[in-house]
Amino acid sequence: MADVPTSQPDRGDAEAGGDAAQVQHLTYQCPHCGAKSSVAEVLMGERIDCRRCHKPFELGVPVAQPIRDEPGAKADYVVDPGGGDTEEVVFVTHPAAFRNRPGKAFLAVLAIALGVVGAIGGLIGGLGWGVIEPISGAIGGTVLAGIGGVLILLGAIPLLVWWLRSRFETLTITGRRTTFRFGLIARDTTEIQHDDVRNLQVDQSGLDRLFGVGDLFLSSSGQDDLEIRAYGIPHPEHAANVVRDLQ
Repeated sequence: MADVPTSQPDRGDAEAGGDAAQVQHLTYQCPHCGAKSSVAEVLMGERIDCRRCHKPFELGVPVAQPIRDEPGAKADYVVDPGGGDTEEVVFVTHPAAFRNRPGKAFLAVLAIALGVVGAIGGLIGGLGWGVIEPISGAIGGTVLAGIGGVLILLGAIPLLVWWLRSRFETLTITGRRTTFRFGLIARDTTEIQHDDVRNLQVDQSGLDRLFGVGDLFLSSSGQDDLEIRAYGIPHPEHAANVVRDLQ
């Protein structure tokens, strides 16, 4: 079998966008076609396929040389055997709170807007706002303000619930595993080692693509059911590509 060429990194950092955590990247140039790729540091030493020509190459690891300590100088960190091996977080995201349900979110915002108009118009006698003033005069400013308050609550409560629910569902991808945590009071955690991933699915409807959301499903070998079901996360194809690169 022919040797796979190795690419050495250039200096360069990139930031993950959207809801993803900031991750240190190195820029590698494909030895086959010359395309440059910004690659997460956690992938150093691994073999990946070029996104342009689809040919494999290895990601070279920068080599550090020892330096002579100056008298009185102190090292920034002390590394000893058995000091532990931390997993670098590559990607973190939550379900999109409002883009998952654009129709319902629009109705909730509309209810809040109408409620604010009704409440203010009722409390200040209609303010001379077209149809608001005769309504305020017909049913009374207090009643109109009350209806406005109810509309505000009907719109605000679902928005708050959707936002809280999204904050308590977290998809985390490290260099070794994908973890999904969910639950407001009782917290449940499901994780899959990347080496064990056998089924990786992305599900997006046309509307989901328009709003940049979708579902990500993962299962490991020996499992009939999908173990991780992350619904409505932003840019699920990007999350799937991260998992594929780490396998």
